[in-house]
Amino acid sequence: MHPIFRNKGWIAVYLIAYVAFGGILAVLFRTAGGALGLRETLAITEPLFIFFAFVCLTPWYICRQL
Repeated sequence: MHPIFRNKGWIAVYLIAYVAFGGILAVLFRTAGGALGLRETLAITEPLFIFFAFVCLTPWYICRQL
């Protein structure tokens, strides 16, 4: 089991950090492009960042074996 899943507080902080980064990217998309509203850019970036957060946990298993 991944060490971050041992404590619910750690995974919550980890996911909150990724949601914050997704919000920052949404604001950057909104100011740079201007074609979509903030709500639409959040609807695009937040699910992608949540998925990316879990994808970034997978290299731990490979690094542990090496």
